Amino acid sequence: MNKGFYHSLLKVNEYLNKVLVNIQVAAIVIAALVVTLDVFLRAAFSRPISGASEYVGYIMIIASYFGLGICAAERSHLKVDLLVQMFSPKAQIINDLINAVLVAAVGGIMLYASVNQTIITFDLGTRGTFSGVYNWPFYLLMGIAYIPVIIASINNFIGDIFELKSLKAGKPVDKGDSEI
Repeated sequence: MNKGFYHSLLKVNEYLNKVLVNIQVAAIVIAALVVTLDVFLRAAFSRPISGASEYVGYIMIIASYFGLGICAAERSHLKVDLLVQMFSPKAQIINDLINAVLVAAVGGIMLYASVNQTIITFDLGTRGTFSGVYNWPFYLLMGIAYIPVIIASINNFIGDIFELKSLKAGKPVDKGDSEI
């Protein structure tokens, strides 16, 4: 494996995260509009939007899950820097390798569970209590949100191997300058 694959995977993950962040921002704006419209209609005409809180709940699923890939890519999760900084550079890299494997494993389990739940809710035809919206697309969206998490974890793992290799060779650390 060489740095070309690593950089290509980084670009794919960066693109996916940009798309998901734009969807995430749009979802938050839509949720705010739904809540604002619901409050206005309730106050002005005593006619709230039926199922507004349910719609906002569905929208917030999109808004929250679609940010997971960036968290994984930037390693802004599950790491206590104050503690990890006390480790040697090699131990820090090994900690990051273990973290990348664990995050990829959890992402894979969650992807599987979300797709499985999508199939179950599709077959059952379950719908929201007030809105009547099918539930299965939201489970599918949750599953899709774990794909960038898995890709980011693979990127982090490969980058950590490059970093560990550079550290062993006594070179300045540059995750993409050598081949595995």
